[in-house]
Amino acid sequence: MWKLLNSLMEFSHNQKVHSTTKQTPFYLMMGYEPKDIPLAFNKTNTPTAEQQVKALHEARNEAAAEHELARQKMAERSTQCFTPFKKEES
Repeated sequence: MWKLLNSLMEFSHNQKVHSTTKQTPFYLMMGYEPKDIPLAFNKTNTPTAEQQVKALHEARNEAAAEHELARQKMAERSTQCFTPFKKEES
């Protein structure tokens, strides 16, 4: 386990400002502060941005199609069996 974490511990140590030099070992050796490097993670079930946009696009298209079907059904119902009210019936 320690063997796997040695490089991470070394990186963390070399990023810390030391009390004697008031600088990090990275800066003293390289002349700049490196950016943190993220660890490699195992695969996740989180979708990529492209997958998310594609899924959202498909969901919106499906919803628009369902909305159109509902609109058509309402239009058909409004013309079928519709008898307008007369003033004296209200």
